[in-house]
Amino acid sequence: MALDSFRITAFDLALLRRLKFSWGGGPSSGAVAVDPNAPYGSDDVLADLRQIYAEVEGYELLTDENGLLSSFVGLDGDVLDAEDYDRTLWIHDRNMVTVLEILQSNLAEGISEGHYLRRDPRGKVWTRIEG
Repeated sequence: MALDSFRITAFDLALLRRLKFSWGGGPSSGAVAVDPNAPYGSDDVLADLRQIYAEVEGYELLTDENGLLSSFVGLDGDVLDAEDYDRTLWIHDRNMVTVLEILQSNLAEGISEGHYLRRDPRGKVWTRIEG
């Protein structure tokens, strides 16, 4: 079932800005695609998602003894386990399909944070209805 309503967040927009594209195919055939090996710049997609989320939310990232990003530190000093956010980060990553569809539908106006509504359930036309 297709989505009829979707909210774009600041995190979604940050992911959109960080997407990396590549050419999939030979010199005379193929297509532009999001780089499947490094969609946000490196081959560690989860680390990229955590880094982008931290930037958007104003968190600092701490690494564990293995150098892996493991905790978010808020401005108030609270330490949050990054693993608690991973499921949400992956959902946002998967939702980039919808974000790109909304962008395509609104190229002339551009997109911003807000609530979008699909006017035709079988179509790909999304309209911003509120902030």
